[in-house]
Amino acid sequence: MIAELKPDLAKMAGSIGLLVDRSGDEDEVLGSVWLIDANKVATCAHLITVYGDKLQALKVFFPAVAQSHGISQALFHPKFNRKYANKLASDGLWDSLSNMHLQDYNAVVLTLTPQLTSLGEEEKRLVNQSLTIAPPQIEQGLGGNLGEIDFFLVIQTITNARKEGLIIISDTRNRPVARLFCQNGRITHAIYRNLVNELAVYQIVQRRLKGNFFFQAKSEPDWPTERAIARPPEMLLLEAHRRMDEMEKFTASLGGHDAVFCRAVPWMNDGILPAEVAETARNLWPCLDGTIPIASLWQVVNVDDYAVYHALIELFKTRQIENIDDTTEFQASKDSLQQSKVEPLALVSQVALVPGDEIENLSVDSRRGHPRIKKGTLLGSLLSDDPYHLLHNLPLLPESCGTPMFKDGVVIGMHCGALPPAPELDENDGAMQQMLWSECVIECLKDGGEVELAKKLSSTGQEIAKKMTLSGISAIKRPEHTGCREVARVGCSKCGKTSLDSARFCKSCGQRLIQDVQYRPPRKIFSQAPLVVVTLLFVGVLAAMFFGMLPAKPQFIHPQLSYLPDVPWVKVSTFGVNKLAHEAPQWRPVPDGAPLNNNVQVYFDMKVNESCYLYVLSDLPTSTDDSKASLKYPESNSAEQLLKSGARFTVPKETIKKGMSNGKAAFFLNGLVSGPNDTTILIASRKPLPLPGNQENLNTFFANANRILSLDRFAEGIEVPSSKVAPNLFPAGVNDKPGDLIYLKRLMEKIPTD
Repeated sequence: MIAELKPDLAKMAGSIGLLVDRSGDEDEVLGSVWLIDANKVATCAHLITVYGDKLQALKVFFPAVAQSHGISQALFHPKFNRKYANKLASDGLWDSLSNMHLQDYNAVVLTLTPQLTSLGEEEKRLVNQSLTIAPPQIEQGLGGNLGEIDFFLVIQTITNARKEGLIIISDTRNRPVARLFCQNGRITHAIYRNLVNELAVYQIVQRRLKGNFFFQAKSEPDWPTERAIARPPEMLLLEAHRRMDEMEKFTASLGGHDAVFCRAVPWMNDGILPAEVAETARNLWPCLDGTIPIASLWQVVNVDDYAVYHALIELFKTRQIENIDDTTEFQASKDSLQQSKVEPLALVSQVALVPGDEIENLSVDSRRGHPRIKKGTLLGSLLSDDPYHLLHNLPLLPESCGTPMFKDGVVIGMHCGALPPAPELDENDGAMQQMLWSECVIECLKDGGEVELAKKLSSTGQEIAKKMTLSGISAIKRPEHTGCREVARVGCSKCGKTSLDSARFCKSCGQRLIQDVQYRPPRKIFSQAPLVVVTLLFVGVLAAMFFGMLPAKPQFIHPQLSYLPDVPWVKVSTFGVNKLAHEAPQWRPVPDGAPLNNNVQVYFDMKVNESCYLYVLSDLPTSTDDSKASLKYPESNSAEQLLKSGARFTVPKETIKKGMSNGKAAFFLNGLVSGPNDTTILIASRKPLPLPGNQENLNTFFANANRILSLDRFAEGIEVPSSKVAPNLFPAGVNDKPGDLIYLKRLMEKIPTD
């Protein structure tokens, strides 16, 4: 049966609008908005940041009353990084990695115009020109349009030629929507919106993408990956073709792509279903509430259209679901839309939220216009003591970004999209959803000069919160205790245990629970083309000389596979003293990561925040062979051990003697010794690493870690998959998963001398 619509919440659907880009050939729904005042709506900042001063390209459409409005002003949250968001868009990563959205204060308030003015053809041209990004650099002849060249022919041409690199499929504005990585005559990885690998390829074929395509030489995918595609390209394309052929029959049987189904029985009987559809049916079942067209279900179930439609056919055959158009309740849902009130929603931030709270989401169907009400649970905050960035478990469509989240009938937050899961997790597990605390909307208004409106909404929220407290619905707390500050308790797919103090990692086995990718765009060197050529030739000669001196080619990580930790695994304080100083030697703090001059002695004060095995590697010349990396910690006379969180010690161990430096044990940077630049690196791992007593491993680990850290300073350190630092270094069984992370941090580096 259709999920019961809460009458008062359904009537609020009139306050939900759709954010639409009207500058293309067809209107495109970007997300949703909700009314906070007579002429102001709130939504997610990432939906409009790319439009800059081209807000005339957008409109807000309210389906309940069939009214459209223009946008005259945008008030962003003061902590939202617009420069970073625009950089993501200009580098073409926004659409291709739809789950890699911004998590930091992703809120904006839009001011609506009374009426919507028309958008002329010249205005459309200028808007599209400003939003179109430059196509990527490609090999000559390896590009075109899928409307003119068949997708199968493109794949066969590139795989048969054994080309290595990326096939990028983009829209008319050259923004990537899908990527496939080819290597050794195979398609090894693929991504299309929320689907990866085989399912992504099948969906690309089923959706008949007709955009531009480019082939770009690359040595590895530029998105987080784990498992490679097992099927050879011929078998992959044959299966994609078979599924596409059967889709026409499935679509006709189900009543078209816009058909909507609901549950006809309280509980699903998967025992009477074919084995090949049982798992998909179990994932589909909670979403079959009569609100989502079948063409959109793949975006919440994380399988391709064929798998969705096949499962629906079997569920319909066994009379476990029914078409919503055939039910008497469908008319009731249409009637509820006619009774919707177009008025500001009650926004309350003065309510205490805790994990496990029952919450609801309200959106409108962009096709039919009737309200969608989804019920679920608040999981908690993303980070410790952060009430702004929260997690919930309601499976919502991408167009629901910007919709309000309710508790007890009042708005307590705003949905912001799905968090990308770790690549090693099962794709069918889906991704957790994020929301922002409603206080973000108040802060947008305050920073934008709408102080009176901010006071009004805050005051109204306080009154509502008091009434809720008196009625026993929700207890109001002190202002510093409102919102949710308890970290989400996330179940681990690896060991099955629940994390109680971090939403990003399982504290039992170290499994990453949430993918938190920090994208770092490529740096431009020079703008003059001739100078670029000369520079690259010079760099190439130096690189050839450098790599010729190395025992093995270092394996370095792509910038997109770097992770910035919530808290440094190890807090390091550096102290130094100049041995040649005329004053009495005295230890002084050294700024974190600062390069050091010659003739300086240093030691490190370590505080462990994350239980781990710790290693300190250096290329400080300590023997006649200056090319060797040396292990400074653990020291040769100390056993390797797991350091518990909270442990405190110094490296070297015997350094401080009554606050003076006597050179007995501290590191000494001697500028008179020839050899490589003096560099020291900290490595932390949840499992012991095969470094002590193995000089070859030390050299490999140091060279690769140093190369990774050279991409950026990473003041707080960086987390990387261990396999990217030293592939094939560990014996079988040491790492349970190739994606296990280690922590790297550059402790010091000597200023190079001429």
